[in-house]
Amino acid sequence: MLGPQKWLRNRNRNVGLKIAGIPRDDKKLIIFNIKQTIFDVFSFVRDFYGRPYLHILLGKIYKYYDIGLWSSSSMTGLETQIRKLGTQNHLDYKILFYADSTLMTKVTMADGLQCQAKPLDIIWKQFPEYNASNTLLCDSKEDSFHLNPLNGILVEPYYYDFYAGDDELLKLLPYLEWVAEFKDVRDINHTIWKTRIVADVS
Repeated sequence: MLGPQKWLRNRNRNVGLKIAGIPRDDKKLIIFNIKQTIFDVFSFVRDFYGRPYLHILLGKIYKYYDIGLWSSSSMTGLETQIRKLGTQNHLDYKILFYADSTLMTKVTMADGLQCQAKPLDIIWKQFPEYNASNTLLCDSKEDSFHLNPLNGILVEPYYYDFYAGDDELLKLLPYLEWVAEFKDVRDINHTIWKTRIVADVS
């Protein structure tokens, strides 16, 4: 078995991917978009960069999921974002990888319009431990799921002006804990994830 440093050197060959850890056994993978999903790039106020409950969410779901972060920014911008978020050396969870905009791909849709999608097969080639059955992509843009629609969870975009009332990640937490029980994440209709939460509460 490869030691941690040699494992990282062998895997970390994609310039748009920064690998920060090693996959754990029997964990699903969840990838969070950064820009306007968990980080407001428009905020000039330090305390409001990160979405409310971010660290609580990541700390709780780390029991079930390895965690990746994917930004539509350059690697330089991404590194700035993760530094401001404070996700690099958190005590309650570890980030497996960071991916930048160079791993996104332009897709032409049925109506002829184009969108920028996040092709999960790029991640699966890098990490064969994961596949379509055990990977989720959480994003505030539906276009990101265009190539993997059954793996996407759409959340409301985050803006620091609404920081005080933003509880999107707090609502998402019990849903992700519930999904972790399924062998195949595609067996669930993630488009109505908030309906599931309402059903649990009532």
